[in-house]
Amino acid sequence: QFIDIESVLSAYQARAGRPATSLEEVTVSHTAFENLTHSNSDRYYSFFEGLKHWCGTAGERVKLRDAQGHVRDLPPFMDLVEGDLNPVEIYAYYLGIYINNMVKEKHIFLQYILSFPVTYERGIREKMRRSFEAGIRKSLPTALLSNETAMKQFRVQEGASEPAAYAITALEEYGFDPCDEKEDYYGVFDFGGGTTDFDFGVYREASEDRYDYTLLHFGANGDRTLGGENLLRLLAFEVFKANKDKLLNP
Repeated sequence: QFIDIESVLSAYQARAGRPATSLEEVTVSHTAFENLTHSNSDRYYSFFEGLKHWCGTAGERVKLRDAQGHVRDLPPFMDLVEGDLNPVEIYAYYLGIYINNMVKEKHIFLQYILSFPVTYERGIREKMRRSFEAGIRKSLPTALLSNETAMKQFRVQEGASEPAAYAITALEEYGFDPCDEKEDYYGVFDFGGGTTDFDFGVYREASEDRYDYTLLHFGANGDRTLGGENLLRLLAFEVFKANKDKLLNP
């Protein structure tokens, strides 16, 4: 949620690390969702809830209006250039502030792995990865940023697709423990908010002592427009059309 775009950008650009931003200017994740749930309709356009969808949709322009009334026109994600407002980078920065708060965790994380929808092309994934890298780097203390030895460990890298990443964690959580010649075949159908992805493969014991198991990925596919939030928007539009006369002539 963009509460005050101008203030957060001014503070964000003023320092290389840990700028003096505030949750009174931007909120993300669960905090933004809570605000959306309890806010008035006149604040709706201060929320950017289609972030991932915007990244994966060619040619989609977005108009942001913060809670102060400031309006920003965003080009398509792939057309962003240095100096433009990048909501993905801002989002990653605030996530980094949450993760590296030094109060709960007592330490700072320097290595991150991102998962992506199956159908997002390499160029989109790489631009998203670079945006996250810039945002998370900005969340680190300036003393750490100036420590070349420590910063050699900092990395934000691409990992498995979203359904494969889910399989990696879910199979272990559900108690699957392949051993010897035993193999467990899996299929994940991920019907998400903005995309639908499918991944299938086999889960088996690793041949190297360094690892406990191996996830052999057979294949994946998906639809970047088939998602729950997209369907809700279409349904809302159809309801609006069906009740147009009532709305225009109360």
